[in-house]
Amino acid sequence: MARRRQFNAICHDLLETFISRYNDLNGYWALGYYQAHLLDEDYSHLEFNLVGPRTEPSSQPFPVSEAYYRGAVYRLMRANVMPPEWLALARITFKSVTPEHASCVVYLQSDLGRAYQIGQSLKVRRHDPSRESRRGGPFGPSNQKGQ
Repeated sequence: MARRRQFNAICHDLLETFISRYNDLNGYWALGYYQAHLLDEDYSHLEFNLVGPRTEPSSQPFPVSEAYYRGAVYRLMRANVMPPEWLALARITFKSVTPEHASCVVYLQSDLGRAYQIGQSLKVRRHDPSRESRRGGPFGPSNQKGQ
């Protein structure tokens, strides 16, 4: 029988796939793109809304990432035999702390109002194709294979 406390494990799994080197955009690590965007646009953070109305494409600079993780949270819930009605709020926040450091936080809230959250600080340099190797094969988040 499914329990809402399984949201703790879902938070962990979402964070691990989000910060993974296999999370790519155009063959490069997605977090490098996010870091470059925040530094170039002088924003403090990016927020990926995973539940509720979709963010307007013009206001979300990475709609492919948001769409993938929106589906990922529900795939993880299905794998844990959890009804989708149990999830009231879900978001992933990527915050640039310094030009070479960032923090990622996954926040989920159940229909009963209980919050589940996990975060991690990590080293992330801005995307620079001259210093990075492009991934071979089809491009896009490789995590989408489970979609």
